[in-house]
Amino acid sequence: MKVLYEKENLYEYTAEAIGQLISKFLSMKEEIVLGLPGGRSILPILNYLSKHPVDWEKIHVFVVDERLVPINDPESNFGLINSGLSDIIPKENFHPFIIENQNERNSLKKYEDEIKKFDGFYDILVVSIGEDGHIGSLYPNHPSIKDDSDFYIIVEDSPKPPSRRMSISSKMVTRSKACVVIISGNQKKDALTKFLDSDSNYANCPAKLILKIPELFVFTDIDLKSINI
Repeated sequence: MKVLYEKENLYEYTAEAIGQLISKFLSMKEEIVLGLPGGRSILPILNYLSKHPVDWEKIHVFVVDERLVPINDPESNFGLINSGLSDIIPKENFHPFIIENQNERNSLKKYEDEIKKFDGFYDILVVSIGEDGHIGSLYPNHPSIKDDSDFYIIVEDSPKPPSRRMSISSKMVTRSKACVVIISGNQKKDALTKFLDSDSNYANCPAKLILKIPELFVFTDIDLKSINI
């Protein structure tokens, strides 16, 4: 794991790491899967990432988690991701989570079948860490982190609104081949402390799941000298 402190150019450096990983994986595979979250940090990262010189036609984008809303809803994570990359990635390479006929469980199975077409894992997983240490919609001391589904889960009572979501499962997180993490803002200092603390575990800090991923980069604008562990 590499933890990098960057105060001024956090989004640019994060995007650069993602771009370098994309180039690395495309040198080994014909196509790769990039897993992206929503949230306030992702759009500026994507703005920098879109300038990276890679073959974007070989990149397939899946969501890490999603609110259970139509993809054209302003609250949709996919809508945010799409707005950042739609000019450079072919439409058919975007894989949104779509609720069909109000049947969320069947839609979840279809999304699972879709990722299985690409070996059933994310080559590169991008996540942000929340103030409570959550990633995706996997929350500490919550049924979401205890769900042992192989691919995705439905979250019925998310502590963070809206209450109903779809999320990558804990098992799916750990099958990823590389991960880029962003944790931004001093209000997340406790979460970063818990993440770096060897005494905490994934049950009370779900972000610790990503420590099982072979290649891991963590970017933060929180001064690491202020972290006491």
